[in-house]
Amino acid sequence: MDDFENDEEDSDENDSNGGDPQEDQQGGNSQTTDNGKGKLILRTSEGTEIYIDGKYAGKITGGELRIAKPSGTIKLELRKPGYVTKEYTLTLDDEEEEELYKFPDMTPE
Repeated sequence: MDDFENDEEDSDENDSNGGDPQEDQQGGNSQTTDNGKGKLILRTSEGTEIYIDGKYAGKITGGELRIAKPSGTIKLELRKPGYVTKEYTLTLDDEEEEELYKFPDMTPE
């Protein structure tokens, strides 16, 4: 069951500020910069911890998390104390420079 949105964004749109990935319309958090594969941008409730394939990837701050985009299919977990953990399987497009996924707000337990 997919209850998230995948929005494609032009990779130059958020890089016009001199390459500072934290400065865009909603602020943001950049745990990892571009590794040659592009960027994965995740948006959900503030303070949500993101795990990719069981490994901690970062925390939502400023409304989003920007990380180096992994290849292929990944298992994504959204965790926040006092809230229901959510799991998703995403298949990323290796051809896209930047992929944006918007998830619903976390649900209290």
